[in-house]
Amino acid sequence: MLEATGPNPREITIGVGETVSFMNHEHVPYTVTGGPGPSGPSQSACPEINAVGLLGPGDIRSTAPFSIAKTCDYHVPNGQAVLFSGRIIVR
Repeated sequence: MLEATGPNPREITIGVGETVSFMNHEHVPYTVTGGPGPSGPSQSACPEINAVGLLGPGDIRSTAPFSIAKTCDYHVPNGQAVLFSGRIIVR
């Protein structure tokens, strides 16, 4: 769930083949993007996250299935800064 204070929970562990659903619990739109932030490593390491995209207020959308074990950072951008971030651990 995305709240004004950030994602809740900030870190989640899932199994290979699973997805993660994001819900925008606020009154403003948020965009969920793979990678730790605008200046971080390429988002291509975890393209599954980019399936979430723009979430309007009350929207729920899932990532693509994670096909291999890895750690994926994600963030909600605010211009060139990061509004908040989180991590998905796939085992």
